[in-house]
Amino acid sequence: MSEQISFMLSPATITKFKEIYQREFGVDLSQEEASEQAQRLLNLARVVMQPMPKRHEARYKELLVDQKKTASSS
Repeated sequence: MSEQISFMLSPATITKFKEIYQREFGVDLSQEEASEQAQRLLNLARVVMQPMPKRHEARYKELLVDQKKTASSS
């Protein structure tokens, strides 16, 4: 599992995150909860946006080929 990175978020950024979270999910987070959730979201985005490791590229390409074959035979 990847290491967690702690991002330095300003109080204004955390407040904005709280507002968005309230609007989207109807939940009012404390400043501490909002900070933790924002940190988790940023760590998730960091992991998801990393390039695919070279060791997985060949398998990914195989899956794409299989998917195209399945789609064309339907």
